[in-house]
Amino acid sequence: MKRTLSLVLALVIVLSLCCVTAFAASPDKETYDNSTTTTTTKATMSTVEGAIADVNGESDWASQINITSLDKIAELTDEQAADYKAAYEALKAATPEGMTASYLFYVTPKAEDAVAPYTLTLKMADVNEADSCVVALYNNGAWEAQTTTVNGDGTVSATVNAFGAVAVFTK
Repeated sequence: MKRTLSLVLALVIVLSLCCVTAFAASPDKETYDNSTTTTTTKATMSTVEGAIADVNGESDWASQINITSLDKIAELTDEQAADYKAAYEALKAATPEGMTASYLFYVTPKAEDAVAPYTLTLKMADVNEADSCVVALYNNGAWEAQTTTVNGDGTVSATVNAFGAVAVFTK
């Protein structure tokens, strides 16, 4: 009886140590599962990249900037990932009334000559009124609306003042 009890206790101790180690070893850069959130509906790389029409009037925007969606957060530096996480956590509270966050992505410069501000043009076929879209930048711990223009041709242009987390809110 003592032998069986000792074996069971030893097994419980070993299993509990494994569980504690597994929780302690969680990665700094999580992969966010946005399927359970209602604030960001289009956050995968393919949908974000598909929404970008051009940057600074150039359709070859990928030579100027890197776009990172929540599902690719592990590709960012630790500092960028921490900023992205903070932006994500503040997103719901920053969503304008009557709008949803349609896109959330992180912008970093790729080309040496890429500078901010930059003009980001997005394909937004469902947006046709001037007040139906807001583009915001997460900067210094707060979401800031950027100058946004609905172009009437199924695109929206925004002048973004810095690199970092960008959200697109729509009605």
